[in-house]
Amino acid sequence: GTDAPPASYKYRISAGRLVKTILGLPTPDAIARTFSLDAPGVREAPGATVKEGTPVVVVAHGFLGTRFDLSKFGEALAREGAVAIAPDFDETLAGSYTPDKDGGSSRDKIVVAALEHAKRRGATGAIGALGHSAGAATALKVPNAKGAVCIAGFGRDAPGDVPFLTIASEGDGAVPLKFVRERFPADVKNIAVGAAPSNWPRRGVIAFDGADAPCHVSFLAPDVNVEMQNFLGPLLPVARFLKIPVLDFDRYGLLFDAERTAEACVPAATSFLRQCVINNKQS
Repeated sequence: GTDAPPASYKYRISAGRLVKTILGLPTPDAIARTFSLDAPGVREAPGATVKEGTPVVVVAHGFLGTRFDLSKFGEALAREGAVAIAPDFDETLAGSYTPDKDGGSSRDKIVVAALEHAKRRGATGAIGALGHSAGAATALKVPNAKGAVCIAGFGRDAPGDVPFLTIASEGDGAVPLKFVRERFPADVKNIAVGAAPSNWPRRGVIAFDGADAPCHVSFLAPDVNVEMQNFLGPLLPVARFLKIPVLDFDRYGLLFDAERTAEACVPAATSFLRQCVINNKQS
């Protein structure tokens, strides 16, 4: 409700998880820092339920991401009347839980658990998905999805029959546009950056190009990138020396373009999912 207190996300970056995941060293997740991220217009409502039949969109982060990476997309979808549910996955930088070595916390199983949780709260309508990087492949595999948005990534396998919008960039050093295009089926239509068609094609791509094209992490929430820059900045020279992939955080330090990228991408992703998921009358 409107009298609920304003939300503030508790964004956690685990240096221990970073070292453990990349170097394979047994470092405790407790070596971490927690930041408060502002969530303008978002209200705290623990345990809230929604009207039966409300659509739900699974929001999936990528490798060394967190559930807050795509918060601007999730907030926009919530404003459209969907439930956006964003879990952490095993590769989360947050170190928010210990992965099950026997596969009990696989992405597939976490997605199913997230959908069941949303359903218990009333989100029993059409299902959609949105993901970044490795989360894009997750989005394409969400069970019974009526539509998926794949940002800076794409599944290695054929995407099945789900309608999708892909957002990719020539400036992406981790998952370049060329990699994404090579995996497309034949029926993908090109959509101009900044366009929001009144009738989206069933499968489309928004491709950024040029000298100022976004990098891999330009698509993440601006405040997440600020904290990541502050935290990881001193570690980047060491990572380069050890030839550790830094997922374009070094390039983002020259661009600082998350706000500009969000202005183009959030409305497009929201519009696409509005058409195929939020306004979908099937349950």
